[in-house]
This record gives sequence, structure tokens and C-alpha cells, in this order.
Amino acid sequence: MPMPKLTPQMESAVLSKWLIKEGDEVSAGDLVCELEVEGLNPELPHATMLIETHEAGFVARLLEAEGSRVAADRGILVLCDDEASKDQFAGYERKDGPSPNSGSGDSGARVFCWQAYVKGPPVPGMG
Repeated sequence: MPMPKLTPQMESAVLSKWLIKEGDEVSAGDLVCELEVEGLNPELPHATMLIETHEAGFVARLLEAEGSRVAADRGILVLCDDEASKDQFAGYERKDGPSPNSGSGDSGARVFCWQAYVKGPPVPGMG
């Protein structure tokens, strides 16, 4: 699953908190992490975003530590379809470069979808 690019200008975000751990089973719609982002909206210069997955599976690897600044589209976690497969990723090390799901090339990889929500009180001017 790549670091979501929440705006066209977004280059990175801080992965502030994992809401899951390696070995967990996740369902579509489960929240997986919190991101600290800047510049999403002039009235909201800094926000904590809750990120969910639209994919079900088992968390095989968390690729970033809490507090890490991560480039947009860089892989942040590995999901497997079945529990037996997660052990295959025990020593997995990410290669440098964009996530295979980032749209940069024809890797044949599945695209992992996500949804984001602002964490906190309502922001004036945002429905």
C-alpha cells in the first residue's frame, strides 16, 4: 500500500501513528494509520488525516516507523491475501523508487485504494 498523495502538490507526509500491527487482519474500510500533512487547504495549514484501506487482507510488513517523513507513493505497508502468505515477507526490504502501485510503469501489480478523513473538529468553510 503506498503513501497516499492527498493533493497534486503533496510531496510527503509524516506517518505519525500506526493503528494496526504486523499480523493483523484488516477489512475494507479499516483505519490503518494517521498522517500529519501540511498545505491541504489555506484554512487548514496542518492536519492529522486518518487513512483507511479499501482492500482486505493480512498485514505482512509495516515498512515505515512512526514519526517517519514518507514520500508520496512510497510503499508504507505490505498486505497479503491470506494469512499463510504473510510469513514470506518476514525479512522483506523495500527497494528504492516509487511503489509499483504508483502508476509509474506497467508492473501488473494491484492498485491499493485508500480513503482519508480529517481527524479533529470541523473546519470552517469545509462542508
